[in-house]
This record gives sequence, C-alpha cells and structure tokens, in this order.
Amino acid sequence: MPGGDEETVEFCRPVFASYGDPIVHLGPVGAGLVTKLLNNVLFTAHLGAAASLLTLGGSLGVDPVRLAGVISHGSGNSFALQRVADAGGTLDRIGAHTGPLLRKDVALIASLAAAGDAPAGAVLSAADAALALMNVER
Repeated sequence: MPGGDEETVEFCRPVFASYGDPIVHLGPVGAGLVTKLLNNVLFTAHLGAAASLLTLGGSLGVDPVRLAGVISHGSGNSFALQRVADAGGTLDRIGAHTGPLLRKDVALIASLAAAGDAPAGAVLSAADAALALMNVER
C-alpha cells in the first residue's frame, strides 16, 4: 500500500513485491499510511461487532463458540470474528494487548477526519464502542 509519485513507486515495486501482495499504489505520499490506519479502524469496529454479537447470542441461549463456528461459514464471517472466537468469545484477552494499539490508530484517523472536515460516519462510533469493550477510550 505505497503512496508517493508513480515513478518512485514503480522503481520500488520489485522490493515491495519481495514481501507484499498485492501492491496497490494509493496516491501521494502518506496515502499508504492513511490506508493502514483506516484498515485498523475497520478491524476495530469489526472486533466490537463480533464480540457484541457473540454476547447477544449467548444471552439468547446460543452457545457463543458454536455460533462463531456457524457464522464463520456464512456471509457474516470476518477475520475479526475469528480472533474473537479464538479468544473465547470476548475481547478480554485481545483488549489487554491490542486495545491501546488500536486506540492510537482510531485517534489518528479521528484527528485526520476532523482536520480535513471529512465525515467519519458510523465506523468511528463502532470503533469507539469496540474500544470501550476493551476498556480503552479514544
């Protein structure tokens, strides 16, 4: 996910190809970093949604581990669901280590959005809710 001028990205493409696939030129310098941050904000939101869903399922009498197993083969599957399921269905274990790292990325994107008058939409609200489940505040 490099950013920079086209010639420089193409010059560096063989190096990038030695450790990354696909290589997508995202625009000017900094666009790759913004993309990485946006990915982490969405992952944070997905973690919260997955953990909340498993808690809801448990409250409705559905075993959270089995629920995750079924959903992982359906349209609701996600990388985040797998991480939450692997951690026992909650964000307790994940949050201790990952929460502060994800908080940093969510805060950076929130700052960029505010500075650029960009609409954050629901993703920041969902990410904030996920951070709260990990006992971390933006």
